[in-house]
Amino acid sequence: MEGASEINLNEEIVMEILLRLPVKSLIKFNCVCRGWRDLINSRHFINMHLCLAQSTEYIIVKRLRDEDNKNVLSFHSPADESLLAAAPELELPELDEANWPLQLIGPCNGIVCLRDFHEGIHLCNPMTRKFRTLPQSSFGSPGGFLRQTHVVGLGFDSTIDGYKVVRIFESSLYDFRAEIYNLSTNSWRQVDAILPPVILRDCFDLLFNGFFHWSAGPKSSPHILSFDTGAEVFKEIKYPNGWLGEQAEPRSVEHSLVVLDDSMALILFSRGRLLDSELYDKSEQYIEIWAMMEYGVEESWVKKFFLGPFSGIQCVLSFWSNDKLLADCCKQLVSFGIQNDSKLKKYDIKGFYLQLVILKEISHILLKSIPSTSNCSLAIRIIHINKVAMLAEMFKLLILILALCPSAIDSSFQYFNMVEQWPGGYCQFHRCRRVPWPNDFTIHGLWPANHTGTVENCKKTGFAPIQDENKFKQLDSIWPDLDQPRPE
Repeated sequence: MEGASEINLNEEIVMEILLRLPVKSLIKFNCVCRGWRDLINSRHFINMHLCLAQSTEYIIVKRLRDEDNKNVLSFHSPADESLLAAAPELELPELDEANWPLQLIGPCNGIVCLRDFHEGIHLCNPMTRKFRTLPQSSFGSPGGFLRQTHVVGLGFDSTIDGYKVVRIFESSLYDFRAEIYNLSTNSWRQVDAILPPVILRDCFDLLFNGFFHWSAGPKSSPHILSFDTGAEVFKEIKYPNGWLGEQAEPRSVEHSLVVLDDSMALILFSRGRLLDSELYDKSEQYIEIWAMMEYGVEESWVKKFFLGPFSGIQCVLSFWSNDKLLADCCKQLVSFGIQNDSKLKKYDIKGFYLQLVILKEISHILLKSIPSTSNCSLAIRIIHINKVAMLAEMFKLLILILALCPSAIDSSFQYFNMVEQWPGGYCQFHRCRRVPWPNDFTIHGLWPANHTGTVENCKKTGFAPIQDENKFKQLDSIWPDLDQPRPE
C-alpha cells in the first residue's frame, strides 16, 4: 500500500510486549511466526513471565460432581467474595477406567499434578488445559508384591531448570522407597533411601520453600517428611510439643499443612467427641493452628490460633488471604475467619472429595501429551500372612470357600495370596455405604498362586448362597462388602 512502511521491532521490544500479555494471548501468538513461538516457549521467557504474573491469584477447586460422577476443576477469583466461577469448568479426562476421584497435588509454577489410584500420574496446566501422562516405572518389586504408591510430590529443580515428580511407594511389606521422574528426560530412577511409613492425607501434601512435604510416621506420633527437590534429600520434621493429638485420641484428629504469612503452618482439626470406636459427634469440633516461624527449625513452632467450636466440617482445605480458612462441610465449600469466627459462609461449590489449591503463578508451559502405558493394575498390597490368629481365620475361610465352590480351585496351585485392604483408605475414594466401616484391615481377595504366577481363580459356575447365619456373619466380619449397607 502506498505510503506504508515496514516496521521492524527488535527482539527486546517484542519480549517486553509479550511478557505483559495474558496466557491466552500468548497461546494464540505461538502461531504468528517461528521466532515468536521459540521465544514464548524458551525457558528464559517462561521464568520472566512467571515473575511478572505472580500477582494474579486463582482458587482452583477439584471435586467429583454428584450428578454425573465426573472429576472437574473449577476456577474462582479470590477478589470475588462470592467465589463465582471465573472461567468454564475443566472436565478432567477419564484417566482411569473406574473414573475414581483424582488427587490434586501442587501447584508448582502454575503446573499441578493429578494422581489416579491405578498408579497413573498426570501433569496438568490448568490455564492451557493441557495434560501429560507420565510413563510407568520399569522397576519391579520382590516376588509376591505389587508396588503401591502412597504419596506423590511435584517440584522444580533450578539446577537443571526442570520439573521433577517424586513418588513414595511400598515395595514390600512396610518397606518404603522413592522414585524420581525427570520431565526433561521422560524417565524414572530410584532413590537410595529407606523412608518411614508415609500417610496419605487429603489436605497435607505441600510444596514450600523448595521442599515437598508429606505426613509420615505412626498415627500415635506423626511427623512431617520433607524432600529437597534440588539435593534430592529426605528429612523428618517433628510436630510441635503439645499439639492437639497429644491431648486427645490421635486418630480423632485430622491434619493439614498450608502456608500462613509466608510460613509453613500445621492445622490440626478434631473430628469431634468420640462416641464409640467408629463414630464422632461432629457438633464439637476445634481447630489448632501452629506456624513454623523459621523453616526447618523445630523449636520455632508457635501456636497461633485455637478456634471453635464448629459443627459439620469434614476437612480443612486451605488458608485464604491469611485471615480465612476454606473447608469442606458436608460436601460443600465453606469459609470462616480465624479471629475466633465460627460462623460458616457457604459457597455454591458442591461435590465429593473437595480439594483446592491457590494458584499464584500463571504458566503457559505447553505440556505435550505422552501416551500412557498404564495397565490400570489394582494398587493393592499382597501380603503373605504369618500371624497365627489370622491363619486360623484364613483356614476357616478356606474351608468355607471350598464348601461353597469345590470346583473353583485349580489343582495346580502351590499357595494362596491374600490381599488386604484398609477400609478407611478405600472409603476415602469410594462412596461406601457400610457405616461405620471396620477399623481394621479386611480381606480384599484370596487367590491361589504358584511360583510361576497366578492360576485360575473361581470358574464362572456361580456360588451357592450361604444359608448358615453364623457362617455368614463370620465371613462378613472379615470380608465385608463396603459398597453395600450392613446386612440386617
